[in-house]
Amino acid sequence: ATQKLSATRKPSATPSSAAAGSMITKPATQDVFVVTSTGSTRKLPEVAYKKTSGTKKTVNIPSTIQADGVTYQVTGIASRAFKGNKK
Repeated sequence: ATQKLSATRKPSATPSSAAAGSMITKPATQDVFVVTSTGSTRKLPEVAYKKTSGTKKTVNIPSTIQADGVTYQVTGIASRAFKGNKK
């Protein structure tokens, strides 16, 4: 006798954004962002540029970043983000 097995797929889990106040480091550039808003169904979660982990003369702040499958909109620069930096 032959049995038919039904192929059932679990719905793919939608990645959730990090909690407000969490830090996200972008590995390629070592830039650190802080989550300012977790977003909603109509709006992307938001982050602010916090600092760089490395030593750089110039910093490129992107309009969006991706972390753990979630796209975040960069909406600002955190206070004291460039503290101690010199020209």
